[in-house]
Amino acid sequence: MARRKLPWSCLVERDGKARSKPVKRVNAKTLHAEVLSTVRKNAVLITDEWPGYRGLGRHFDGGHETVNHSQKEYARFHPESGLPIHSNTAESFFSLMKRGYMGVYHTMWKQHLHRYCAEFDFRWNYRKVSDHDRMEAAIRQAPGKRLHYS
Repeated sequence: MARRKLPWSCLVERDGKARSKPVKRVNAKTLHAEVLSTVRKNAVLITDEWPGYRGLGRHFDGGHETVNHSQKEYARFHPESGLPIHSNTAESFFSLMKRGYMGVYHTMWKQHLHRYCAEFDFRWNYRKVSDHDRMEAAIRQAPGKRLHYS
């Protein structure tokens, strides 16, 4: 049985936080709107070579760098700054969410996708803290979040 793909997007800061959310469609228009409304203008945008990302660089001071996976390029150094250019951080997040989908939940209903995204954002954003600090963060975010199912 083939699994259906759920439409969601994720933006991940290098050595920072992740923000994912359901989107109506995974296409250039939707992703451009998401990136432009979320990412700071002084950022360097790094993606793979998917054509839907084209044109985004003109909106950012740091421009838009890509890695070309189809040419077996997965990481490189920027020729001027020497900074690493790769999409491994975002791919790591996607991998965790996909493993959660395939290995734990097996099914994610579209109407609850925002909850799955919030869970995996939390896991990612608190991955480097102690279990105690993670528990406290979860409790602090719990007030007013009671779920009512009929």
